[in-house]
Amino acid sequence: MIGLIKQPPTYQYLEDFICEYGFVRKEQLHRFFENVHFPPKKARSYLNTLRIHGTKTYYDKGTDGYYSCQYMEPAQSQFFAMDKCLWVLLYFLEKVEHHFPIASSFSPSQICMMLEDRSYEIAYCAAGNEAYFNNQLRAARTELLYRADAAYFSSIVEKDDKAILSATRYIVVLDDIQAARQIHSKLISYFVTLDEQNTCTFYTADEIYAMEE
Repeated sequence: MIGLIKQPPTYQYLEDFICEYGFVRKEQLHRFFENVHFPPKKARSYLNTLRIHGTKTYYDKGTDGYYSCQYMEPAQSQFFAMDKCLWVLLYFLEKVEHHFPIASSFSPSQICMMLEDRSYEIAYCAAGNEAYFNNQLRAARTELLYRADAAYFSSIVEKDDKAILSATRYIVVLDDIQAARQIHSKLISYFVTLDEQNTCTFYTADEIYAMEE
């Protein structure tokens, strides 16, 4: 879906955002509005309207989150990974041109976004899965060619497939930054950790790999 680089969020955008990702915590929607500098009073009004009158979404008090009416519950590991990656997307939301979830069991990533004419995939690597994650990154990746509409990649679709794949960079979410030393790929731009308030801390891959030398 379209990012918010050129326009403020509307009520319809908020509802479409939830439908796109299936489940979004209320806390994440507060961060959503905070990161795009949306007036708090108007944000509360949007959320109240969504909770009471939403036609494509519904609010669940038990999870304190909003679900798409078409939501299909994924595996717990996939749910957890998407939840982590969504916090990172929210950090960039005001700057991205387009973004969408990646629905493939073969991809290590959960979300793709277009930022400054480059595609970035946000992926979560659980503790202890570093070796498997490395293998996934080394595998040939053609998912974006099938998953994304060509309009999302207007700046690169005229080039060959190899150019499109090589243009993609990864942002890898970790529970502990020390795990980054076990993950090696020239396609990684950043590693990210989240604190207890789900605030992002970014580390460049070059910074991490330089520490090993």
